[in-house]
Amino acid sequence: MPVILIVEDDPDVRDLVGRLLSAAGYSVRYASNGWEGLLATEARVDLVLLDMMMPGMDGVSFLKTLRNHPAGKDVPVVVLTAMDRDEVEPLVAPFRVTSILVKGPTLFADLKVVLMRTLVKPRPHARVTLPEPGSLVRPYLDLYLKTLAWG
Repeated sequence: MPVILIVEDDPDVRDLVGRLLSAAGYSVRYASNGWEGLLATEARVDLVLLDMMMPGMDGVSFLKTLRNHPAGKDVPVVVLTAMDRDEVEPLVAPFRVTSILVKGPTLFADLKVVLMRTLVKPRPHARVTLPEPGSLVRPYLDLYLKTLAWG
């Protein structure tokens, strides 16, 4: 299961993005600033979602440090920002970010496209084991599922 680290100081944004990613099947870790984000990258991370404006260590400082560390050299980073995209591009250009997404009404749709392009799609969490075809209840289950258009 792909692991995504959300480095975001706004707890509401962090929680909402995390819930959506968890529901989509991703494993999610959280950091409220760049320092916590660097600590979280000590374990395997498949992608980082990075806010630019944070207290303590901002997004650019986080990227500089991450890219200078062997474990973070090739980790895909997607910038999530409230700043204007044209302001952010020159700041992050030296650090090979995967994408820059502006926080707004299309953020989640844009994020979904980037994730599909960057990561392996996770497997669903729920698994259902059906009775064997020769079992006593299987014909009833098959009939029921067909009436629900599952069959």
